[in-house]
Amino acid sequence: MELASKYALQIRDLALQADAGEDMIEALNFTLSHAKCDLGRVASAPAVACQQQLFSFMRDISEGASAVMYNAVLNWAIRDLEQS
Repeated sequence: MELASKYALQIRDLALQADAGEDMIEALNFTLSHAKCDLGRVASAPAVACQQQLFSFMRDISEGASAVMYNAVLNWAIRDLEQS
């Protein structure tokens, strides 16, 4: 599985867990830190691909896009991947 997809799916799963009421801050920080190391520099093709997948999850109503916490976690991840 391509790294961008792997991390996008992990982050989506954490967003779903957060939406269900679980505290996922530590797990999300851990995943994002590994994603930034593995995906390379900011704005690299893999990092951008991961961000695009996260945007698509936000637009997909069937995946919980109407949930505030779900969207907040995905948005946090997208912004974090933009930072060096």
